[in-house]
Amino acid sequence: MPIRFLAALLASCGLLCACEKEEPPAQTSESLGDALESAADDAADRMEDATDDLGEAADDAAENLEDRSSELKAQAVAAAEDRMTAFETQLDGLEARLESASEEVKVEAKPLVDSARAQFDAIGAKINELRAASAAEWESVSGELMAALDALGNSIAQAAAKLGG
Repeated sequence: MPIRFLAALLASCGLLCACEKEEPPAQTSESLGDALESAADDAADRMEDATDDLGEAADDAAENLEDRSSELKAQAVAAAEDRMTAFETQLDGLEARLESASEEVKVEAKPLVDSARAQFDAIGAKINELRAASAAEWESVSGELMAALDALGNSIAQAAAKLGG
């Protein structure tokens, strides 16, 4: 009998506990609407923040690219100017040797030296074009300039060969 009594007591306690348990308040359509609106606002704010972050990252990347492009363009201008300084010295030497050359050598070498001098002058304008080139243009202009410098080097070598050196 004590077991039945104990079981009955436990069952009644369980019923009492269940009766005292609070049920969550039923959500009204208004509170659901508020919750959805709040969630939508939060999502919109997060989306706006992400868009702002992405925009800032894109701006930073573009700025870094522009800076790097400017650095590379400056290096290309400096390399071209260095080559032009060396070529000018060589041309000056060829022109001096041309003056003291025999008439036969002058006839053959003068057109080569004059052509090399004209190439040299044209390349000076190409360097100025490279300096003024935009970030989108400078690589193309630089390629043309380097090809012109190579051609000038070949012309100087041909003229030097005609002058015996």
